[in-house]
Amino acid sequence: GHHNYFAGGVLVHNCHHVGAEDWTTVIADYANARKLGLTATPQRRDGKPLGDVFQSLVVAAQYSELIRAGHLVPCRLLRPPKPLGSDLAVDPLAAYLKHTPGRSAIVFSRSIEDAEKLAVSFTAAGHPAACISANTPGAMRAHAIDAFRSGDLRCLTCVFTLTEGFDHPATEVVILARGCAHVGTYLQMVGRGLRPAPGKTQAIILDLAGISWIHGTPTED
Repeated sequence: GHHNYFAGGVLVHNCHHVGAEDWTTVIADYANARKLGLTATPQRRDGKPLGDVFQSLVVAAQYSELIRAGHLVPCRLLRPPKPLGSDLAVDPLAAYLKHTPGRSAIVFSRSIEDAEKLAVSFTAAGHPAACISANTPGAMRAHAIDAFRSGDLRCLTCVFTLTEGFDHPATEVVILARGCAHVGTYLQMVGRGLRPAPGKTQAIILDLAGISWIHGTPTED
């Protein structure tokens, strides 16, 4: 059966990372084992091939199927009429106040400085926020994430720290306040808002730089 087929195999989550140097010795240590990799974004920004480790690519489900089955929510996308490169159509706080005030949001910024300033601005506007960056001590990071999950914080701002692996399904809004050259990074960012949660009917993506014109809409098959 399927269980026996995979006995003694290696299961790799977020398997697009297997091309990274840290993974080389791990894969080499299990050279003769069957390998099953799982990822929402089967491509790497550095262009390294995943086919050196995996022989076949199996598309398990399309976005439309996942939405119909209730594993993802539909997405409402707001964006400028064309891609703006490194520019933003409007200030992230202004966009939030106009379209999604009070909703649970994650903001992806261009720099740590921008993310820190935005957290202060959101809080001053009556929507408590915190910045999580590579400079945030572990205890402070955990406290901010707990406060976001409990609703005490309405917004988290960041650069790359919440792009992948962060799971808070109740997040309703993703604000893209930066450009993005790689489709994998884009899909991981918008994916933070696509998880279903009780009472949640849709995700709202505020694409302030128009990067979806380059990479496609978030739930496009």
